[in-house]
Amino acid sequence: MKALFWKEWRTIQAMTLLTIVAVVVLQFIAVDREYREYFTIGIWQLYILFLGVTSFSTEQSKKNLMFLVSLTASRAAVWWVKLSLRVGVIALLLISILLWCSFEVSSILFVCTSLALFAFCFLISLSIITPETCASAAIAFEISVVLLLLEFSIPMLWKVTIWVLIAMMSIIYSYQQFCRGKYA
Repeated sequence: MKALFWKEWRTIQAMTLLTIVAVVVLQFIAVDREYREYFTIGIWQLYILFLGVTSFSTEQSKKNLMFLVSLTASRAAVWWVKLSLRVGVIALLLISILLWCSFEVSSILFVCTSLALFAFCFLISLSIITPETCASAAIAFEISVVLLLLEFSIPMLWKVTIWVLIAMMSIIYSYQQFCRGKYA
């Protein structure tokens, strides 16, 4: 298990450090607070997209996933290591970004949107082999749901509930499909 965690950390380490540096530098360069927050959210969403998309699709495109699941670790262990490390990194960075930027009331919706985007990317990275195609599908999904939520005047609680349900369903379904051997 320790080797799996280390392997996963090495895959996301460079992009994680780059994201932290970009957000910190942006805080000192951007003059206007509003622009700073928008750019921080943009960088954050790209990072979330990266974490979700590279979960399985990179290994599928390099033909490493079959080797990984043939090791002594079970499919469930591989899935949990990938998910827990990425969610842990997301949580730490999200807390630091929220504290650093001091977002408004929409912070809860921002958190739920980010988690739903990650969960959906994590799910589709199982079935779509190339990371680029996976990223395109995830961006289309997020844009369509955001536009749908903006179109109707839905209370904030319902918007948060929708994003949380999308995240939960995506994670549960990806676990079931990966552990059954449906993918890879």
